[in-house]
Amino acid sequence: MDITCYLSTGFTDPARAVGGQEEMLKQFHTVRDEIRSRMREFFSSELNLPQEKG
Repeated sequence: MDITCYLSTGFTDPARAVGGQEEMLKQFHTVRDEIRSRMREFFSSELNLPQEKG
């Protein structure tokens, strides 16, 4: 398999979150949502798919 595209992106490490359980869980969800959004953007552009709203 030939690699035709390389994606490098950084995310905040949610394991370093401070605060109570609720605040730490919020940080994990934030990073999860950022990963989801960036992957959707990447694959939509690479596959010429329409981007999902919301």
